[in-house]
Amino acid sequence: EAYTSRLYMRALYTIREVSRHWQDVVDGTPSFWTVVLSTLPPHVNNATMVRSAALPLTVVYEYPGEWNMRRHPASWMFYRTIAHTRARWSALVLDISDDGDIPEYLADPAPLLQTVIVRSSLREELDIEPLEILGGQTENLQYVAISAALIRWKIGLFTHLKALHLTSVRYNLAASHIVDFAHASLSLEELSIGGALELAASQISPPIITLLHLKSIELECSDIRATEYILRHIRAPSCLKFAVYIGEEDLPDVSRFVHETLKPFQDILRRIHIENGASEMAVRTFEFDWRSHTEAGGECGFTIQLETYYPMGIHWVEEVLQQEGGVQVLFFYGAAVNSTVMRDIGLMRCATSVIVGAQWAGRLDEFFQLLCQPLDSDTYVPSLPNLREFLIPSTGWGVQDLLEMVQLRRTIFSEGRVEQPPLRINTGVDMWDGNLSLPTIPDLAILTKIKGVEGVEDVRFLGPEREDGMLGVVWNEEASGPTWG
Repeated sequence: EAYTSRLYMRALYTIREVSRHWQDVVDGTPSFWTVVLSTLPPHVNNATMVRSAALPLTVVYEYPGEWNMRRHPASWMFYRTIAHTRARWSALVLDISDDGDIPEYLADPAPLLQTVIVRSSLREELDIEPLEILGGQTENLQYVAISAALIRWKIGLFTHLKALHLTSVRYNLAASHIVDFAHASLSLEELSIGGALELAASQISPPIITLLHLKSIELECSDIRATEYILRHIRAPSCLKFAVYIGEEDLPDVSRFVHETLKPFQDILRRIHIENGASEMAVRTFEFDWRSHTEAGGECGFTIQLETYYPMGIHWVEEVLQQEGGVQVLFFYGAAVNSTVMRDIGLMRCATSVIVGAQWAGRLDEFFQLLCQPLDSDTYVPSLPNLREFLIPSTGWGVQDLLEMVQLRRTIFSEGRVEQPPLRINTGVDMWDGNLSLPTIPDLAILTKIKGVEGVEDVRFLGPEREDGMLGVVWNEEASGPTWG
């Protein structure tokens, strides 16, 4: 957008400086001159509009920073310098602070316009009427991203969209509008909606639509019923990114939402989990947060965030993943998790990793007890039977307690004649809070016993690079000094 446009124009003018011949070539190639940017000097934009001949233009108005406020034109002033090119606009990007200036850009038709991006800091005290985009002539729009602007939404407004991003919505947008736009846009690839949506503009419920090209869904509506309405009316079998956020005020309907509304999307979540190799469930006080492991810029991922009671979410994850493992349970926050939640976490067969943060250092005995308890009265396997990684802070536990835990856990597996997954135990100072006590330095003899228990793959104490691999310390009487193992 604005940043990449500035970089592009800077590169273009740099190339012109190479030689007179290069300058003539660049200036004589209209396809190079397609961006008009408010942060550029007027003579540069004037030259662009001339050199572009009759080609389509991208128009970018970037709200100025304080450092450039005096030299930067107001949005209405910039519009007057480019209004005569309106018939050539193919993309419009507005980063604007005053909604009163938006109509100059968006009220009238623009026959070639395909992309509209508007970021507005809508002020509720402004007495302005909702804007009808392009005078209602929106059939050519393919990419629409609008934040906070006051728009007159209506059935049939968009018909051929490939991407729709509406955020910070506050006025007269209904969930039924979104479904209508989707029905009319069978090539839709991206759908992102957030804000105060109304439920429905029409009492007639449309049929379910399958959007074969829809790759990304993100919904953060303040009313769970709006999110539910949208998801109940669309299917996206090729979806690669799926994110849903439900607030605390919607708690009464969350169980139905999870088990009924999200059911058609469970295969998507399971597929993304498998493709990414893992997912993580963060334990917080009053919030269920489950998301895939996704590398920055990764093509697929999901996030399900519900401000609700944990056991429901825990059981649902098991239901979604069926027999798949790879869930990482994170205890990074000082959550007031009770014994019921801990017991339900212990029942998770899909959990293969538990990571305990420093805030839980005083409660590590609860984890040790959990891991050496039977899963249930009828099964000879311990809680979290598929656990392969246990990462704990470097303080708040005793090495003897750790030994007893792995021994008891092994005993349960042996009595049930069940194969035990190899368990790797890690602890590190990177998880150590400086306000806590000093890290535990285990006795090497006991540490050796832990590593010798069948089923324990490794025990590692991870610290700074100079101490990486340090396993323990014992006093060497002969050398009158510590021995590092």
